[in-house]
Amino acid sequence: MKNCLLIAVLLISLSANAQQEKHNNVVYLGLGSYMISQNKADPINEFSPTVDVVYNRFLDDGFVVGAGYCFKNIIHPEYNIFSELGYDKIRRSEENHTLMLYLGYNIKIFSFRINPYIAAGVGVSRYKPKNNDVNKKIDTYFGINPGVKFEYIISRWMIFTSYSFDFTPQYDHLYHNINVGLGYLF
Repeated sequence: MKNCLLIAVLLISLSANAQQEKHNNVVYLGLGSYMISQNKADPINEFSPTVDVVYNRFLDDGFVVGAGYCFKNIIHPEYNIFSELGYDKIRRSEENHTLMLYLGYNIKIFSFRINPYIAAGVGVSRYKPKNNDVNKKIDTYFGINPGVKFEYIISRWMIFTSYSFDFTPQYDHLYHNINVGLGYLF
């Protein structure tokens, strides 16, 4: 019984301290889809799923710094591939795994936050033609990702939507992305 009482007092004490904190840290889990590819030679007509996990730290002067991981699975509608009969058009997928660093600015409006940001990072792409394991290709890349995140805070939880575009200079690719998800402040 004493142990239960001690645990209850400890939990109440921790929750009271947690409510007095500024909650300058947040972890986001976002889900989204790529909408449009600006590369006319390799257009993307379909939604392609993305998942990202990001840690951000809100600094006292309004700036935001952070780091994160992003996975995206882009489905390319047609891709020219050489076979014994010549060039065939087939569908292919592109899996990207990216580690990013974030720098942004936090604008508070009541329970809302607007965070314009820029992210940069390195990643690995794996291209795989559908139904053809022979022609897999793996590339590394550097990406730049400017965007803006709109957040609504409910207690320690945050609901957000964001718009960004991913630019990979060495491939001259530009993808537009809309993302929605949850964040947890601590």
